[in-house]
Amino acid sequence: MKTEIEFDDLGKTVVAVYLDGQRYDYRGTHQHQKIDGSMTLLVDWETNCPECGTAFVTSSTRRTPMAFTRRCSEHRVAGKNVSKKHPRFAGKRKD
Repeated sequence: MKTEIEFDDLGKTVVAVYLDGQRYDYRGTHQHQKIDGSMTLLVDWETNCPECGTAFVTSSTRRTPMAFTRRCSEHRVAGKNVSKKHPRFAGKRKD
């Protein structure tokens, strides 16, 4: 199983990725200053919370171990996995 995403041409080669059926749509990039003062490029993704269906944006590095935020800030629970059997979780975006 591939555990990282590499982007050669952001926005043209990757439109969306899936993590256990949850869709993450590419929304752009932005620069971020790390604790050591160096700059890095972050990728912005839009997805839906499997608990309430609310769309939210999360960020990742260009090479990430697929550790995306799975739920909105209201329903975020550390260490709790998202169940594929959740009634709202269909892996598609709510528009």
